[in-house]
Amino acid sequence: MIRLYLSILFSLFVTVSFAQKKEIATARDNVKSGKNLDQVEKNMLKLLKDSANKENPRIYRLLNAAVQKQYEQLNEKMYLKQSVDSAAFFLTLNRAFQYAFLTDSVLPNERKHYGPFLYRYLQNLNAGGSYFFRKEKYNEAYTLLDTYISCKKHPMFADRKHEIHRMKAASFRALCCGYRLNNFEKTVKHRKQALLYKPGNMVATKYLAETYQKVDSTYSKYVEMLDSGFVKYPCEEYFFTRLLNHQMANREYEKSLQLAEDAIDMCPYNELYLYAKSHILLSMEKYDECIAAADSTLAVSDSIADCYYIAGIANYYLAEQFQENSVKDKDAKVKMHDYYRKSMAYLEKYREREPDRKDKWGSPLYNIYLNLNEGRKFDEINLLLRNIAPTTEKTQKPRNRRR
Repeated sequence: MIRLYLSILFSLFVTVSFAQKKEIATARDNVKSGKNLDQVEKNMLKLLKDSANKENPRIYRLLNAAVQKQYEQLNEKMYLKQSVDSAAFFLTLNRAFQYAFLTDSVLPNERKHYGPFLYRYLQNLNAGGSYFFRKEKYNEAYTLLDTYISCKKHPMFADRKHEIHRMKAASFRALCCGYRLNNFEKTVKHRKQALLYKPGNMVATKYLAETYQKVDSTYSKYVEMLDSGFVKYPCEEYFFTRLLNHQMANREYEKSLQLAEDAIDMCPYNELYLYAKSHILLSMEKYDECIAAADSTLAVSDSIADCYYIAGIANYYLAEQFQENSVKDKDAKVKMHDYYRKSMAYLEKYREREPDRKDKWGSPLYNIYLNLNEGRKFDEINLLLRNIAPTTEKTQKPRNRRR
């Protein structure tokens, strides 16, 4: 019985071995004639799934030869200006590189059979990545660019020093592909090389900042990229505003103020930076400095209406500091009225610019008109606030602020 089983097993082995040899022989004939090359490719890949064939050099040679010949046929058609599917042209080349790398990982001595081919067409990988990138086919673009970039670590391309700048540009495009695919791994994989590409450094830094913001719960990498971007591009408001928002959200007011002052030193007439400084000083309750900063902004440009609000509300808070003693102390009353008048001038200007922002100017102006005995103005705003929310009148009339 055992002898019969072994006989059957041996017979099957001989049959399979014969069939495989026949398949390899057929594949070799097809490669020589340049026919059925796509089928040869599929058959060789199928054979490699069998662990017994893992180190069979003939299969690897036929696999590489089949896909390389497919590419060369497409390349010839393109040279002859015949109709060619550009996507198929570039993707075929990518497969040629992938199969070569697979072979090299198992049988490095086989490199002589495909090395010259890869060396000759290396730059076409980069061209293919750029082609798909322009077509906004980011998955395909990343695939080719990733293959191209991986070549820089491969021994057979060690002498391609002239590729270094192209590698940086390809890394930048690969990062952009990852970002537009909303894929974290693809975005950050080639980030170091991408950041070395000077024409795209600012964009790469922005994309990395936004990518890290989504995945980094500590925001350390996010802040790191914003810091880097601000140092290199201090007048680029993107980095400043996001870094400032992060610091202000965490009540890091001293850091925020230093950031604003550094930004103003480098871009002294940037009204956004000047405005930001006044906003920070208001949060720090440094009202006199806040007003000075707001006035400096308005001296450059009055395009940011909120500067009027910030200067107005800072004067309003200064007035409140004297309100408690204003009943018994005449000097305190004079100072209170003086600050209220200054506040009124700013807030009325803000109201002119932003008539719909009643939530901001309504309450302080109500209180100012009340304290300054501005009867007509008080009646007008009192009626206005009543019409806005007659059932929540008290919320529209703030109590005097206490320090």
